[in-house]
Amino acid sequence: MTERDAVVNVDVGGYASAPTRSERRRRQRAPWWLWAASTAVLIPVAVPLAALMFRAVGGTDSAWQTLFSSRTAWLMIRTGVLTASVTASATAVGVAGAWVLSRTSLSMKRAWGVAFAMPLVIPSYAIAMVLVSASGPRGMLSTTLGIPLPHLVGFAGAWLALTISTYPYVFLITAAAMQRLDPSLEEVARSLGARPWRVFRTVVVPQLRPAIGAGALLAALYTLSDFGAVSLVRFDAFTRVIYAQYAGRLDRTPAIVLSAVLIIAALAIIAAEQRTRGTGAYFTNKPSRPPAQYSLSPARHAVATAFIALVVGVGLVLPVGVLGGWL
Repeated sequence: MTERDAVVNVDVGGYASAPTRSERRRRQRAPWWLWAASTAVLIPVAVPLAALMFRAVGGTDSAWQTLFSSRTAWLMIRTGVLTASVTASATAVGVAGAWVLSRTSLSMKRAWGVAFAMPLVIPSYAIAMVLVSASGPRGMLSTTLGIPLPHLVGFAGAWLALTISTYPYVFLITAAAMQRLDPSLEEVARSLGARPWRVFRTVVVPQLRPAIGAGALLAALYTLSDFGAVSLVRFDAFTRVIYAQYAGRLDRTPAIVLSAVLIIAALAIIAAEQRTRGTGAYFTNKPSRPPAQYSLSPARHAVATAFIALVVGVGLVLPVGVLGGWL
């Protein structure tokens, strides 16, 4: 940038003039080395994707029959319902946990916060294996509690296993964003008579929209790409059917076509998340002071503790306990 570009234009009244469109573009333009590094990273990813799309488009008649078959449409519906359900439940659990552990007077918040995020280190197939083995009339939980429990297979097992595996993404991102919120906005809303729930719904959540969207995007993409959990609970999602088509047939064109459809679905989810996020800045990087902590009544403290304990019990204590029992 030259000295002329760095000079701020001042009009007669002494006020700085707004930057022109060319100046804004010049300020937002990335340096050449960043473009080179991005290209070097994208080439190994783009080449196999391009080859897969080329083979899918140039396939035989069986490729088009697979693409427009009723089984593929039903498979898209099943995978879409699973992805939407897991994303919604993981977002709800992650945002609620971030609020309770970041902005309330809950006891032992540090220990609860570590335990709440620990399911992130357990693979989804291990969680699914534990759920399948512990549930059912002859499962470990039924034997221990003496109560016959339903078998967590199919959609229910896949939804629960993937929700446990993905809600820590939403929790960690949202909790970090909550620490950077400007508390003055909430204080103004409370001074105008807004209740805590209304402050959270109308002031806090809009500021957290980019963070919540990023966590939900990770949950959705994780659900689309997961293979181990859906295979163990015997739920026919895209990944399980693609593997069956690839390993069990000599003609691998159907597997290639289904893989291309799965990639297009993932790109559509990414585009939708970017469209809803927008370009606005929703929070400050350096708040003037830490946010206020909401004091919980004894009843609400008990409810919050029960919620955190339930999630930790299902997502951490149950898998570790079942694996320890096997050992």
